[in-house]
Amino acid sequence: MNHSLAIALAALGGAVLPLQVLINARLGQGLGNASWATAVSFVVGTLGLLVWITLSR
Repeated sequence: MNHSLAIALAALGGAVLPLQVLINARLGQGLGNASWATAVSFVVGTLGLLVWITLSR
């Protein structure tokens, strides 16, 4: 990976971090419990990674 791509990915990650915080906060409000929101977020992320790994082979 070249330097420019790494910098661009880091900037993109930093730019979308507030969006993730907003999504987690609203999920916590909707579920009425921050622990459930954390669990749902973790499961969705894990499933997304498993799909990505499976499709990239």
